[in-house]
Amino acid sequence: MQMLIWAALIAACVAGAVVIVPKIFGGETWVQVDGIVEGCVAASLPVKRKIFMSGVRITYSYCVNSTLYDENFIEVGIDDEKKIDALIAAFPKEAVIKVRYDADNPERSKVDPADNPKMAELAGMAYSRWPLPGE
Repeated sequence: MQMLIWAALIAACVAGAVVIVPKIFGGETWVQVDGIVEGCVAASLPVKRKIFMSGVRITYSYCVNSTLYDENFIEVGIDDEKKIDALIAAFPKEAVIKVRYDADNPERSKVDPADNPKMAELAGMAYSRWPLPGE
């Protein structure tokens, strides 16, 4: 009997995770659109308080239902100067970049290196940061 209770409890937790995890990590409510690179520059990126690393800051805009969303950015940490230069060259101003936005709140967006092969090739997922609310 105790085993059945534990099995039911675990099943309930797994079912809850299947519903909640996609919401948290940008699963099924995030829609992919083409965005436009507004700028791509080398930057000193904050990792922790008073700790920085080299990388690239890409600013971008995108449009949803005739509304333009701009002043968005992704910061990608890279410790290799050649890869930084290559990433900047790969994303010049007005280049197309794949963006995902939250269908429930189109102001929220992210750029996933996995959606942008050149970014994934040069930067991988070593470090990336999206704007926090109010940033």
